[in-house]
Amino acid sequence: MLRSEKIELAIYKAVSRGPGSVTFDTTMPMLSQLTGEDDHAAIAERLKALAAENRILLTKFSGGQRWPRSLSHTDATFFFTGQFGIEIVPQGRQYFEELEQRSEQEANKPLAVRPAEPLIFVSCGQSTHAERILGQEIANLVEQKTGCRAYFAENQNTLEGVTENILKRLNVAAGFIAIMHPRGEVLNSATGKKWVRGSVWVEQEIAIAAFISQALQQPMRVRAYVHESILREGLRSQLHLNPKSFVEDFEIVNDLTVELPTWRNLAQRQHGEFDLAHRRLAEEKLAKLSPASKRLVIYLLHHGKTEQDALAKTCRAPDQFEAIQQASREGLVKASVAGNPARPGTLYFWEVNPAFEAVLKDLLGNIGDQ
Repeated sequence: MLRSEKIELAIYKAVSRGPGSVTFDTTMPMLSQLTGEDDHAAIAERLKALAAENRILLTKFSGGQRWPRSLSHTDATFFFTGQFGIEIVPQGRQYFEELEQRSEQEANKPLAVRPAEPLIFVSCGQSTHAERILGQEIANLVEQKTGCRAYFAENQNTLEGVTENILKRLNVAAGFIAIMHPRGEVLNSATGKKWVRGSVWVEQEIAIAAFISQALQQPMRVRAYVHESILREGLRSQLHLNPKSFVEDFEIVNDLTVELPTWRNLAQRQHGEFDLAHRRLAEEKLAKLSPASKRLVIYLLHHGKTEQDALAKTCRAPDQFEAIQQASREGLVKASVAGNPARPGTLYFWEVNPAFEAVLKDLLGNIGDQ
């Protein structure tokens, strides 16, 4: 559904909460809260369009009677001064019922089996126009740079909306981008301590993504950005998100422009039992490695194919031979030879086994060289 249609459907649902076919009296702030749409101008635009198409009747109550919007001097006077009335007219009800049906069909379409690109979930605040613009810009950047679909999460004000639009999409997401803007100061009345909190919505989505990725062991690439003024608290303080601090929104866009091309491999990944089994196999193999052997794997993951002597000089493992052989026995790295092994001057190279490269990037990719 188009955004304009979603707003119109939300208006219909808000009006339908009233008693029967009686005119629903509201104010713009109240209607904004009921629909979950913060853009008052967008709501006014859809109301005028619906009225022009004879789907609703807009009135104001004054002097003991109702007056049509056509008698109002300006839109500002009608929509943003006091209450105004909305009534669903008989010829408009079919249109709204069709919108409801389409919305239900979209919601009930099982995301997990859609034959489409992997999904990257964008969690960004929408309290200001600038935040909504940033979220849309990041979603567009995701699709341009990764070949994946982007879902820019909208605030939901019903349980059904949370389930269909947040939980289900997070459950099938291959990647997660979180941007946390400041939401004002919090005061501890007992201690007098003040701190700046972030968006509650984004905090909750980070927690859900962490549960899916870590507890359910479903691989998910993560990139998190937290405004420098926000205190690290709650579950977020316990998660190893390695968030990037930012001051201005353009810093996020610049960083993602460089980072997102490395996510392009997600477009080739298929989620399912095979992926989970492959991840568990890689975790079991890593658990058998000594710390020195794991450091060698991390180095090769970051630097690619490396000549054996250069690897020894760089990593300086206490028992270099045993460390590399451990990783080789587990099938996580493999050797190759340049030249004739029977003659002097032959070079031996080590690299991460391509069969495990993608899953090792998920498991170890955020760990720096040691």
